[in-house]
Amino acid sequence: HQMSKEEICSVMCHELGHWRFSHTLKGLVLTECQLFVTFLLFKGVYSNVHFYRSFELMETTAETMSPPIIVGLLLFSHLLSPVSVVLSLLQNALTRAWEYQADQFAVELNHGQALYDALVVLFKENKAKLDPDYLYEAYHHNHPSALPRLNALRAALEKNDSKTK
Repeated sequence: HQMSKEEICSVMCHELGHWRFSHTLKGLVLTECQLFVTFLLFKGVYSNVHFYRSFELMETTAETMSPPIIVGLLLFSHLLSPVSVVLSLLQNALTRAWEYQADQFAVELNHGQALYDALVVLFKENKAKLDPDYLYEAYHHNHPSALPRLNALRAALEKNDSKTK
């Protein structure tokens, strides 16, 4: 089943919602800040001989040698992996919230029902899991799963209908 023109238009309204709320720009700025802080922290670790000694990569007599940057970056990324898990959870939660916000924008433009229908088509085509485990979704999905998203869209439609009456 292909989408109708109205459904395609509703998806475009959703995408315009991302533009309206500067989601792409905000995501880019957050990613750049994260990279800046990561490399700033790495700069402090890279020049620290004790960091390499703790992994037995530099002998005590080799203090004048420059530390291996690639090895240092790999070790540093492993040290940061618990922080990366937390950041991933937060980033996924933020992008899922942005999806709901963009859906709401489409509802406000009176394209909510068509968006609902379009999402049903997309979820069927992609064979999306209707309601995955909450923790699995929190870690692995940056878009809301089918049932919570459709339920939120239905609630937004009902709220919008009650406003117009």
